[in-house]
Amino acid sequence: MKQKLSGIPICLMAVLLPLAVHLTIQKTDFTEYPWFPNQEYWADAFLTVRSRLILVLASGMAVILLYSMLKKKIRRPGREFLFLLIPGGWFILSACLSRYPAYSFGGIMEQKESLWVLLSYLVVGYYSYVYVSETEDTGTVIRAVSAGAVLPCLLGLTQLLQCDIWASSLGRMLMAPEYTDTFRDSLRFNFSEGMWGRVYMAFYNPDYAGIYLAMILPLLFLLKGKKRVIFILLDLLCLAGTFSKTAWIAGGTVLFVLLLLKSGHRRRNYVLGAVILTAAGIGVVLGIAYETEETGKRLEAVSGKKDYVEIQYNGETVRLRALPTEDGGVKQDVRYTGEEGQKVELKWSEERGECDPLDPMLEGLHFRAYGKDGVSYAAFRCHGLDFRFTKDSGSGKYEYITMNGKPDDLKDAVSFKLIPDEAISGRGYIWNRTLPLILENPWTGTGPDTFMLVFPQDDYVTRANLGYGFFTEILTNPHSLYLQAALQTGIPSLVILCIGVSMYFIKSWKLYAGKKKHGEMETAGAALALGCLAYLICGLTWSSSVCTTSVFCILFGAGVGVNQTIRDCY
Repeated sequence: MKQKLSGIPICLMAVLLPLAVHLTIQKTDFTEYPWFPNQEYWADAFLTVRSRLILVLASGMAVILLYSMLKKKIRRPGREFLFLLIPGGWFILSACLSRYPAYSFGGIMEQKESLWVLLSYLVVGYYSYVYVSETEDTGTVIRAVSAGAVLPCLLGLTQLLQCDIWASSLGRMLMAPEYTDTFRDSLRFNFSEGMWGRVYMAFYNPDYAGIYLAMILPLLFLLKGKKRVIFILLDLLCLAGTFSKTAWIAGGTVLFVLLLLKSGHRRRNYVLGAVILTAAGIGVVLGIAYETEETGKRLEAVSGKKDYVEIQYNGETVRLRALPTEDGGVKQDVRYTGEEGQKVELKWSEERGECDPLDPMLEGLHFRAYGKDGVSYAAFRCHGLDFRFTKDSGSGKYEYITMNGKPDDLKDAVSFKLIPDEAISGRGYIWNRTLPLILENPWTGTGPDTFMLVFPQDDYVTRANLGYGFFTEILTNPHSLYLQAALQTGIPSLVILCIGVSMYFIKSWKLYAGKKKHGEMETAGAALALGCLAYLICGLTWSSSVCTTSVFCILFGAGVGVNQTIRDCY
């Protein structure tokens, strides 16, 4: 490989990817699902363009690799390449056997990580490995990744000061040049609102921005002069502005391990490493305990029967009906279960237009019945969320009508209940219901980019107890890199990838820990390893994304290349 030319694809990916923004309007295929809005088109400004950019650059890298191999300008692929073939083949098998192959091969909204993107990640990692191991040039990688963070960090500062460029006329024009001014003016940026805007730079989500900033932080320490101080301060300020707790933990861990590596005492390093792991474990347990305090009265179950809606709430069970009145209107009938069917005493609220039960055990429930467009509805409100049912849909029973106006069944999703649903900002709920799905498809998974379609989006009752956000949100990823891999491409793919990164970290620790002095190559290798560590720590609570994973692949491939070079030299 010629150093000057072969480094260009890495530089392009490191510099262009963090800034790639372009609005695309795509037709959706999900309006048939009751949990999906009546929305035929979906706007995306941050994911589709990155997916396409990754495919283009990875294709260029693949062509360069193939040409170099044919011209024998690089040595034949070793075990590292064969190791990449295994997960790559598994990805292909998973996509071919998926129930939703169209999305596994083409990508899905809110994710855009199709099979081709997953294969591109492997190409990017291998290309970076070959480049560094053949040229021994880590400076290009370090400078490219660092330079790629400058403009995103400046964007982050404007967002922190509530001057988000994407919410301005100029930003809208840059993002959507081919659309009319009327459409551009209708764009909304949720993270720009509030007294202090959250930093998301051009990464779609502040947490993805936090992952990126934590990942590149150790590389900034390799820069020289005043720019190192400036870049590090910019990174830390934007990292704080993301308000991403996971990214903060990852960044703090990276800085602490960096101090360990500078220590010349190997035994002390092992002891402090054990302290870090212990402290992290205690932090996780305390975090779960803190976020799972008693939330009060809960909605336990709701089901539509032939003659009534049965509601189980706070240990009580009541039945709700919508009955016609003599004047052609509709009234509610609320009774306790049992042979006598005693009526629940209610108090009418003129202000809210609903009835409140006088029974303190039912406090928090509110009932009403009404007619609209010739259809009678029996409805109740709980935790600020509305549940409405009708018997006029032709199903012969009271049927739940979603917030999108579509009939659906209320289902209680299978859950492992390993941790409370409320734990870790509601991730406990997602993880508890993702694990059973993994066991249903343990070998090849459900296929790349299929989480949204296989996750129980119709688990309305449990999600109502978690609040408005969970009740109304369409969950598109499991918020865990490791659960995402196990579910979508199978447990073997996760095991293979974990073995690969574990081997890398073990070799890196042996090479860099406990040495009193590090040469330029060793310092770069340690920084690359720490950047990868930050990404994998964030992966505990966040999934893979086209916004961040390709940058990780650059760091990982380059890190493996540095380790190989050092072993060859010594």
